[in-house]
Amino acid sequence: MRIKQLLHKLPGWSSNITAQIAWLFILMVGVIALLGPLIANEKPFYCKLDGARYFPMFSSVSESGLSALHPGHAPVDWKTTRFESIWYASIPYSHSSIDLKTGASISPFDVQPVSFRMRHWLGTDSLGRDVLAGMIRGCRVSLLIGLGSMLLALLIGVWLGSMAAYWGNQGKRISWSDLMIIALVLFGIVMIQSMPVVFLLRLMAIVTLIALGWFVMLKLGMTSKKNISIPVDQIIMGTVTIIDGFPAMFDNHPGGHPTVQRMVGDPVGHRTIEMACYGKIHESRSI
Repeated sequence: MRIKQLLHKLPGWSSNITAQIAWLFILMVGVIALLGPLIANEKPFYCKLDGARYFPMFSSVSESGLSALHPGHAPVDWKTTRFESIWYASIPYSHSSIDLKTGASISPFDVQPVSFRMRHWLGTDSLGRDVLAGMIRGCRVSLLIGLGSMLLALLIGVWLGSMAAYWGNQGKRISWSDLMIIALVLFGIVMIQSMPVVFLLRLMAIVTLIALGWFVMLKLGMTSKKNISIPVDQIIMGTVTIIDGFPAMFDNHPGGHPTVQRMVGDPVGHRTIEMACYGKIHESRSI
């Protein structure tokens, strides 16, 4: 009953059947990704051999370890050794385990020289690995990568958006001397990174470059306290636009990606078509 109440709190659950199917699919993928090692694993949950009980899936017990402890059953194999009792996972194969007995590139409908319990329900790949176990592993990895990338994008986006909203184009002011120091540091980092030297030497070179630049500005009288405005908002928007166009710039499509356009000028509206990726074109007009 509580599960039903939680489901009804999901956005869009009560609207239509399509939303319910989508949410059920997402929850199913999440459960498979979370419980993947318990669903597909070549190690059993539990086994009993010569009166001794083991839980291989939750411990470091291995086939070689059991062979050393029970030499009368050596070599121990999870699939062929006659245990007193054993409890396998739903899919008794890991994503990397190779079944030499069944063979490679086996179709789900082919005759497999294994018992019904050990059958490869989606066949094997070109190396003899279970396809279904690989799909479960891929579901887990894909979900982790997707959530990780979205979390990273969220952190960077919130940080940059907060800077743009707080300072705008006139809110951040900096002196000429500080601006020169920043430019000098960035230039020094770019140049020194290409040198085949160790990190400590690079750090010493950057510090020396900063000190030298500051000394030169002191001698030339460039340490004025007059401040200038930094257009933080425009800088961030321009940086995001450039990064957004990187996938299209490296596209191998003959003649360039069809949605990538060069900057063109409109004599009437001075329309600028920005480079776009993933089939989207952003247009901005300036009067």
